[in-house]
Amino acid sequence: MQVSVRRIVGNVARNLGLSNPSEHLEAFIEWAFEAEQKIGSFTTFTEKESTLTVSGSKALLPTDLIKLIDVKGSNGNFLQPTQKTFKADASGDKYWIVGDYIHFASISSGSASIAYKGLNTDEEGFPTIKQGHEDAVAQYIMWRYKSIEYYEGKIARYIVQDLEKRWYWLCAQARGNDNLPSEAEMKNIASYWNTFISERE
Repeated sequence: MQVSVRRIVGNVARNLGLSNPSEHLEAFIEWAFEAEQKIGSFTTFTEKESTLTVSGSKALLPTDLIKLIDVKGSNGNFLQPTQKTFKADASGDKYWIVGDYIHFASISSGSASIAYKGLNTDEEGFPTIKQGHEDAVAQYIMWRYKSIEYYEGKIARYIVQDLEKRWYWLCAQARGNDNLPSEAEMKNIASYWNTFISERE
């Protein structure tokens, strides 16, 4: 389940008493993304697949790409990232990324498929984050926002330190909750555990 960053921004604006949060919207969205990366759990972003059009031995990567998982040519072969310092010297089933493009050593035109972790957006185009990360992401944004005021000499240091401390606590909570087994997994664990005990009675 995902929730819109717009909702997070609204919560932050209310918590900080901001009358016009739209003037900070770009920074808040960037900080929300930073927070999600720092939480770093496996389920933060959505696993997606895409078929890319290759021309001139390169293809444009999806704009929502966060992390590339696998690359496969149209012949079904899986490609590996090249280890060569000079990328143009790469040959065989190899690829490398420069900017927004993925380059191929063995595919000059046609198509290639990728599996990747991607960012979802809501109907208004705002990024979404995993439900359960809301408090942590909002706390990170507030910490970063108030840090600017501290650097400008407007607030005391202890305020920023308290915000930072709470961010790290909420970050750990979000990461820990993500790694908890699902209800189905818990049932499997319980079943295995009960079998394990009964065999020894």
